[in-house]
Amino acid sequence: PAGTRLGTDFETQRAELDLGFLPAPVFFERHRVWSEGSEEWLSLAGLEFHWSTGPIPIGRVPALDVRLGVARVLDDALEDDFRWWAITVWRP
Repeated sequence: PAGTRLGTDFETQRAELDLGFLPAPVFFERHRVWSEGSEEWLSLAGLEFHWSTGPIPIGRVPALDVRLGVARVLDDALEDDFRWWAITVWRP
């Protein structure tokens, strides 16, 4: 929800584990945004698939990065909520 984390400073930590039998690594990450007196973390765990291609100059095809992920929020107001995302980056 809006205003869950407010502050002037930001920190994030992430750990990944590639299990081999899954198409995406398992990860745990936590974030905090804080100012004086408030330093609570927001933690989540999930899977994130990443696929990319390099540019192909002969065909004038740019590079492409794709990320697909799902995570479960472990803390706070969003506890036990699942979040999904899809990110595409086209690099000419």
